[in-house]
Amino acid sequence: MVTRIPELSKAGGETMGLVVVLVGMNVLWRTVRYALGFPLFGDEAFVANSILVMGWQGLSGGLEHYQIVPLFYLWGTLLVSKIAGSSEWALRLLSYGAGVAAVLLFLKLAFQILPRKTALISLAIFCASYYPVRHAAEVKPYSFDLLVSLIITLAVLGFIKSPSPRALAWWAIACSLGVWASYPSIFVAGGACLVLGVYGLVKEPRYLRPVSLVGLLMLVSFGLMYASVGSAQRAAGVEVLINLDLWSSTFPPWSEPSRFGDWFVHTHLGKMFAYPNGGNNGGSTLTFALFCLGVWALWRHDRLKTLLLLSPFSLMFVAASVEAYPYGGSARVAQHVAPAICLLAGAGLARLMRIAPGASLEKRVLAVVGFCVVLILGGIARDVRKPYKELADKVNRQVVAELAAQAVADEQWIVFGAFGKNQQGVPDLYDWAGSAARLRYYLLRDAGRRLHWGPGDAEMEKIAGKPARLLVYRHPYVPFPRTKYEEFLQRVQTKFNLGGSREYPFQEGAESLIVYDLETIRKK
Repeated sequence: MVTRIPELSKAGGETMGLVVVLVGMNVLWRTVRYALGFPLFGDEAFVANSILVMGWQGLSGGLEHYQIVPLFYLWGTLLVSKIAGSSEWALRLLSYGAGVAAVLLFLKLAFQILPRKTALISLAIFCASYYPVRHAAEVKPYSFDLLVSLIITLAVLGFIKSPSPRALAWWAIACSLGVWASYPSIFVAGGACLVLGVYGLVKEPRYLRPVSLVGLLMLVSFGLMYASVGSAQRAAGVEVLINLDLWSSTFPPWSEPSRFGDWFVHTHLGKMFAYPNGGNNGGSTLTFALFCLGVWALWRHDRLKTLLLLSPFSLMFVAASVEAYPYGGSARVAQHVAPAICLLAGAGLARLMRIAPGASLEKRVLAVVGFCVVLILGGIARDVRKPYKELADKVNRQVVAELAAQAVADEQWIVFGAFGKNQQGVPDLYDWAGSAARLRYYLLRDAGRRLHWGPGDAEMEKIAGKPARLLVYRHPYVPFPRTKYEEFLQRVQTKFNLGGSREYPFQEGAESLIVYDLETIRKK
């Protein structure tokens, strides 16, 4: 892949060596994190459970837990699970593959759009960035957002460089199919069409017809996707999402114009610009400053490419203004602009390094690469030391695995709780959010057909006569429904004698799982 990039193949051996080190270290980091098999956390479990219980047709409608996920990602992950099972590695395989592909495509994009040393700096920033690596090892579609963004951008630049029918076809395919694999890719594709459309009106009329064709195909494809899939997902989740702080805090405060300045600063100095690292409350100030300097530096040499990189931000802002999609707030919902941020931040840093007196530019570039390699090594060490997001995630997985390993033949598990609004006499664990969803995933995966969610009397009768256990989950932040539990326990005791019990604390608030051994009451 590296040797097939014309702009890079002309570079010297030192540049090639640094590229190989950066790309190799980044792929190693991604592979280590993926191979560690982090236990699923709540947000991942939301998507994983839909994939496990809904099937092909169900995934084309509204998803559980207000999730909004592209159909290609859902169907692709479901296909992998049919072939390779429902382990963490199987469910994250597509995200991991997309992440590795994104590194190679970013390499190609950087050396195509920037001078050699500047491209190397941008590549170093991208390879050392935490969030693209993290999201490539999750059961979430954010890694696809990054990959599709790169594919579309490269397709657009390919057409600009050589406006052949083949290049036009690749551009049209990337934009049309991209919206089925990544919802925010519409900002990248639409932004490029707007920029080239205006450019065609002002300077290059030959772009107008191709842009019109690609734009029409893209809008038709997006309309079909939204009518068949997106609208159902939006209807199932929009009321919850727009009230979440993750979304609502990212919408421009047009109703309170006096807050606009604070909103702008907070948004652009927060996690959206956390490359290679950063955070909220000004944690990404340096990256944003370098980004702005990079915009100025690239604008002086190539205004069209600068506008192409910036165009997704403008459409994101419009979408956020009508409360359709968040503008920043986190890195995960903005992975589609990660390439632009890293490229322009690298351009800004390169410009700053040329201005500052002192060591030669080559030595400074080498220092940046070395620093980023240290960040990568630190990321690998951190993941190895703590291969989980929260300790409760790890304990949750261990507990269910131990229970499954201890289970005897025909053993049945009765769960105090169910998922669905029509359950009677037991709590609806759907309302207990991510912690319960995480437990549900491991129960579905490891217990399978032995599970019975809040069974009624008829189902309880069928369980009687077999080895059984009662599982009682306690949510860390939801008051335990004591009355419902006592009533349910009385029903259980009409069929079973309660044996010994064990409580497994999950190390997060009051979260735990209590397991009772049940013995069928023998009729005299």
